[in-house]
Amino acid sequence: MGGYLRKRKRISRFMGVLLAAVFCMLLCHCGKKEETEQTGSICRDYDHAGYTAEGMVYQDYDAGLVKYLDYGTEAFYPLCVKPNCLHNSDECVAKALCGEIRFMGRLEDKWYYYQEGETEAAFHSCDLDGENDRVIGTYPYEESKEDGIWNLGRGDVWGNIVFQDGSCFLAMGIDNLEEDPNNPGSFSGGSSTCNLYRYDLETGEREALCPEKTMEIPCYVLWGIYKNQLIYSELLDEESRKRVSGIRKLDLETKEISDLGLTAREVLGAGCLSEHLLLYNEPDIGLMEYDLETGEKRKISKDYGSNVVWEPELKTFTTVDSSEEEYVYRVYQYMEEGECHLLYEGDVFIPSALAGDLVIGHSAAAPRFMYEKSFIKKEDFLAGKTNWTVIVETE
Repeated sequence: MGGYLRKRKRISRFMGVLLAAVFCMLLCHCGKKEETEQTGSICRDYDHAGYTAEGMVYQDYDAGLVKYLDYGTEAFYPLCVKPNCLHNSDECVAKALCGEIRFMGRLEDKWYYYQEGETEAAFHSCDLDGENDRVIGTYPYEESKEDGIWNLGRGDVWGNIVFQDGSCFLAMGIDNLEEDPNNPGSFSGGSSTCNLYRYDLETGEREALCPEKTMEIPCYVLWGIYKNQLIYSELLDEESRKRVSGIRKLDLETKEISDLGLTAREVLGAGCLSEHLLLYNEPDIGLMEYDLETGEKRKISKDYGSNVVWEPELKTFTTVDSSEEEYVYRVYQYMEEGECHLLYEGDVFIPSALAGDLVIGHSAAAPRFMYEKSFIKKEDFLAGKTNWTVIVETE
């Protein structure tokens, strides 16, 4: 099934402890700060990290630990508050939860998280300190066999996960696997049944928002929400192997779906939605910016861009040249005059997010050229410096 099938297990009994640890870290290491109102949040599945105003929670798979990065102190450490813990057994929350967390987001004074067990999936909520944990709704796996195809009911999320207005919005593909006739019990090939969903975080009800589609790969990818419109992409033509998607918007009140008249090369990865601006790769054109307010679009680069960060104070994107023996990555800063200023080539820092004075992303330097989760001061990043700090080392 390519690279999109992933086996997942969940350990629900530790989640309240994890969230309590997050809360404790924010108080003990970041200092007591006034609580700022948060009406919603976005989780990004591609970098396996959750972002707060003060720090980042992430999974260090090599170390087998859930860790926390404090933006203010630039320190990172296992997400564990147990005294004298060696972080080497499942008695340690940071150890036990690594690889077991699905995703979670914040709405006002509650955490919400999604978890899969052996026979069902469930949404949970709890207070910010991990207390009053409750199951909002459970969803049995629809395991079935039809015409030799197993539906194992395991859902993978594609694109961003948006918590807003009492709901969680996401695109999910359910795996359909074919049993190998020459090797009973072994599965390969198959397809994915995909849809966009809204989960009511009060009642636990799940609502399908689009026509359900079954294709070789997941066909819906969620980008985000602009005003009351869900922005997403839908795979158009699977047979041609061009894998071109159309960009759509769905009115959450009327449920009306509109075609923006834009096509994108993104298939399993969301483009960038920053307030009213869409950044996407148009086939045979390059990186484009589309204004959802005015309907205007402009060309940013003739090259296709990835890892786009499009904040008012920082607009960057990454390109890759595979014409040589090795991939060559280049990181550009887009200037208001329309110029694309080259920041990195060769030894690179590829940004994923802007966090105050820090840029969070992945670095790669000679001689290893292993891509490692890192951070760097924004002023040093804009100067093209290589004095980044590695958060997660790659073996």
